[in-house]
Amino acid sequence: MEPQIEYATAADGVRIATLAVGNQGAKPLLIAATPPWSHVLPEYRIPAVRAWTDAVGTTARVVRYDCRGTGFSDRDALDFSIDAQVRDMEAVADHYELPTFALWGSIGGSPASIAYAARHPKRVSQLFLWYGYARGASLFGRPEAGALGELLRQDWEMYTDTYAQAAFGWPDSDTAAQYAALTRAAITQEGMVAFMRAMSSVDVTAEARCISAPTLVMTRRDSKFSGLEDARELASVISQARLLVLDGTSAAPFLGDTAPVFAAIRDFADVGATPRRPKGALAPLTVREQQVLRLLASGHTGKEIAAGLEISLATVQRHIANIYSKIGARGRVAAVAYAFEHGMVERGED
Repeated sequence: MEPQIEYATAADGVRIATLAVGNQGAKPLLIAATPPWSHVLPEYRIPAVRAWTDAVGTTARVVRYDCRGTGFSDRDALDFSIDAQVRDMEAVADHYELPTFALWGSIGGSPASIAYAARHPKRVSQLFLWYGYARGASLFGRPEAGALGELLRQDWEMYTDTYAQAAFGWPDSDTAAQYAALTRAAITQEGMVAFMRAMSSVDVTAEARCISAPTLVMTRRDSKFSGLEDARELASVISQARLLVLDGTSAAPFLGDTAPVFAAIRDFADVGATPRRPKGALAPLTVREQQVLRLLASGHTGKEIAAGLEISLATVQRHIANIYSKIGARGRVAAVAYAFEHGMVERGED
């Protein structure tokens, strides 16, 4: 059955459209709106989005919502300030009576997610930042962003068509066109311009430094709208942040190779809920295994590790399997956590 829209009311009276899918008895994962074009029910009808949401929902109770000014939420509320976006999150969390939850913030929704996690440390158990950034200038100051901004002011339809294809890389033109049409249905051109204006000067770096929740910062290596530098910056300023750089080009977690994204969510949820190991003696890793783990934790691919150490990819994969077995890791994210906890990688490395 298709999920049903419910409404939460923010502190300033704005009505926020929400929906929830997945395992009702599982730990909740609140996916912050990716402002300013959220339209969660029509998005859920896109096969790739639905498949990703349902897959995450097998191990979590997934809660999504339309931010103010978009989708089925109150459309005349065009305040996209961080404070307003945080009020939306507060309303949704209270509506579903979530005392604690994991929070997922991606792209345009990441600054508000950072602010929420800093302001509500007791409610956020883990924070996931996908293509996140703390400073609007780092994103909106890029040449490609300036060109898109100019296109936005001149031709709304061409802007949405261009962004849908360029940023996400849909596998076929029909789906890209569907998403572009969904964007135009979710928000007006006026609303999009208002969002760009509000977010261009945002800087939540100071709040990022106050986050106490275990945080996983994720990005893909070869996206046209690369978030690698922003991801490195976030990983360096958030005290319990870990950086995971995945292969791929799409800025959408539901496109491309989604398996590593699912594994990251599952493994990090387990890591975040487990007391951190004290630094001390490593498990009995060989010198070569320690070298492989350091490179793995620094974001290198298996092929890159093989080339750097002048060994075969099969040998690298055997070392990784041995490492996982020795340190009790269920996947790459847990192994990276182990490397950080034992001082094998300095925070802020790639």
